[in-house]
Amino acid sequence: MATLPSVANIGERNLPDLPKRLLDVIEQDIISLTAAGVRAGNKVFGAAILRKSDYALVVAGTNS
Repeated sequence: MATLPSVANIGERNLPDLPKRLLDVIEQDIISLTAAGVRAGNKVFGAAILRKSDYALVVAGTNS
């Protein structure tokens, strides 16, 4: 039977870093875009896509 990699460390990524990264993206990218969208009369919604390999921000946006 194959041995699976440790959940805590897969390749160069450290999975415990993911929650912190998600919170950073929400705080630094999504909230500011969503706030601007709400000021323009849009509903509250924002989202982001992160690269799986290094959690880099690919795109962040809000409804318009």
